[in-house]
Amino acid sequence: MRRAARWAAALAALALVAALAAFVRVRAVALDVQADGAERARIADWLRTHALGRPLARAHPFRLRAALARAFPELADVRVRWLLPGRVVVAARARRPLALAHADGRWWFVDRDGAWPGRAQADLPVLRAPRARWPEGAAVLAVLSRRAPARWRALSELRFVLGWRLVFAKGELWLVGAASPARRTRQVLDWLGSKGVRAPVRLDASMQGRWFVRPARVVEVEG
Repeated sequence: MRRAARWAAALAALALVAALAAFVRVRAVALDVQADGAERARIADWLRTHALGRPLARAHPFRLRAALARAFPELADVRVRWLLPGRVVVAARARRPLALAHADGRWWFVDRDGAWPGRAQADLPVLRAPRARWPEGAAVLAVLSRRAPARWRALSELRFVLGWRLVFAKGELWLVGAASPARRTRQVLDWLGSKGVRAPVRLDASMQGRWFVRPARVVEVEG
C-alpha cells in the first residue's frame, strides 16, 4: 500500500513538472561557457533565438544540448539544466584544436574527439594524412602537447607517408612509424628526457628496438 502511494506521488510530481514545462516559458538563460568573449556572444545570441521566450518543454535539456552541439561543434562537455521558474543554465567549454587538416575542399580543426570547421590562418601544426588516420595523428599531437608543449608549438606538420613523420622547426625531424604512433612518441620523449637532449635532432624510431639519432642541421636562409 505504501509503495503504491509513493508511486502515485511520484507520478503526480512528474505530471506537475510536465504541466509546468508546457506552460512556463524560458525567462532567462545563464551561461557558464569556458570560451572567449566573441564565442560566448555567439552562443548567447543563439540561445536568445532558440530558447528565450519558448515553453520549457521545447527547451528540454536533451533537445537543447543536441541542438547546441549541432550549431557549435567547437564546444565540448555541453550541459543544460532547468531551474524553475523559467531559467535555463548552459555550461560548456571550447575545444582546443591540436592541428589543422584539409579535406573536402576546406580546413578543419582536429582534436582527440574529432574535427570541426576551422580556418587556414590559425597558428597550428598541419596534419597531412587520410581522414581515416586523423584520430591516430590527434593522439600523437595530444601526447606531444601534454608532455612537451614547446616542441608541439615548434611542430610544423605531422605527415603520414607509410608511417608518421613529425617535422619541427630548426631542422628537427622524427619518424615514429605506423604502429602505435602515440606510444612510440611517448617513448621518444622519455628517451630524450633521460638523455637530457634539448637540441634539435633527426630521429628515426620507426623500427622496434633500433633507433637512429643524429643532430639536426640548421640551415639559415637570409631573406
